[in-house]
Amino acid sequence: MSLSTLLPELLFLIFSFLDDKDLPRLSQTCRHLYRATHPRLRKLADETTLLAISKAERTGIWTVPIGEVRSLDGFEDRFSGFRAEFTKTDIENKTSKDVQCHNFGFFIDAIVNGVKSGKTNVTNATLIISKLAIYNKNFQPLFCALKRHSYTRSISEFSITSLVTYLRPLEATHLFDVTKLTKLSLTFPQQLSSDKGVLDDITNLKDLFKGAHNLEELILNPSARFKGPKSVKDISQELEELKEEFRTLRRLHTFKLDIFLFHPSFFLPMPESVKTLSLGHIAQYTKSWWAEFAKYPFKNLEHLNFTLCETDHCFNISGLATHLCTEDPPFVVDTRSRILGDVEIRGLKRLTCQRMEKPYLPMDLIPCIMKRNPGLDEDVKQTLSIDYSRALVSTCKEELAEAMKCGMYDTETESEVGRRYLVNGPREDDLQRCAVEYLSKFLDHLKRQLEPGKPGHETI
Repeated sequence: MSLSTLLPELLFLIFSFLDDKDLPRLSQTCRHLYRATHPRLRKLADETTLLAISKAERTGIWTVPIGEVRSLDGFEDRFSGFRAEFTKTDIENKTSKDVQCHNFGFFIDAIVNGVKSGKTNVTNATLIISKLAIYNKNFQPLFCALKRHSYTRSISEFSITSLVTYLRPLEATHLFDVTKLTKLSLTFPQQLSSDKGVLDDITNLKDLFKGAHNLEELILNPSARFKGPKSVKDISQELEELKEEFRTLRRLHTFKLDIFLFHPSFFLPMPESVKTLSLGHIAQYTKSWWAEFAKYPFKNLEHLNFTLCETDHCFNISGLATHLCTEDPPFVVDTRSRILGDVEIRGLKRLTCQRMEKPYLPMDLIPCIMKRNPGLDEDVKQTLSIDYSRALVSTCKEELAEAMKCGMYDTETESEVGRRYLVNGPREDDLQRCAVEYLSKFLDHLKRQLEPGKPGHETI
């Protein structure tokens, strides 16, 4: 028996076993199912939305807890718990008005007016929600109700298109209609204390990518106290599936990642549509990560940005990035000896590297990128040249200071200077000749370091 021959009442009874996400999608598969189910779906969603709002009004929760709110551009507002920007359209008069508010109740009132009158649409909404507000048990039923409401409305009737908040990927898909999102910024903890926690996070992020196929801008701010899998190979199959799902985000043009995902050796290939890429805490990435980076083409990438953390903790006495780890991590190494050799990036227009005086990038990264990307803006080339020179001077000073501190060449230099003194006696330029002797040995040491295959040199 075909579904098209059943009465709408029977269809709706059968479809009642589907969840809130699948049922609206089913109604869109053919005209018959749409006519049979959509009016009742819409009515049911409206009743659920109004009921949830009514319960919220009785509990008096419209005052949102104050907390830190981070906008899409990274600005942090510590004096607000909620911010909304949306377009309110009067259907009868065909007029639209852009609205901004810090009052959650004001945003909800606009939705209620649209549900009850059928004459007002709320679209292109940007919600910026603090951690205290998003995890408030009284607010979460409201967000779930709005998600069901969104499923029964077209994007021109109701849409939350931008979301900035503190949520795990699983919670984001649970509370919001991610299918309409074009901009998303999530701050969330990674479960790196166990293999199972890591696998759960990978699966949940993959599901988020699968649902949020309209994303154009994505910002992930995962926090990490790394004590997870010892090797990225332990979770390689799950990470490959995540890579494939991420590549399906064909509208994504901007991706910002504040810290490594799941493991500091895991390289996440970008969709070809990405034009702007920003990577934070870059000092943590391992040699194998940089090897993947060097050979990935980044076909349409125009802007690339590397940053460190906001403090000097990445360069404390214990080594790079140890402030993120419960133990001294095995992946912490000095990047000064790394050599990329070449990169596959083509077409870059801008490259920014924060605080180049710190030795956190492979030694030849900037020369490789400048060689392969002649289209870099002239001001960028000048800045990079200065940054590269500054990094070289800084590294040279550190190497020389370390050699002098440990007395690496003291004995050899003393012996050579003493031998010359016995033969020639004292001379006015003895101090100068001693310095030249010491520095020449230092230079020989650096040359040996930079020879391929020699200890202290890593060709990636």
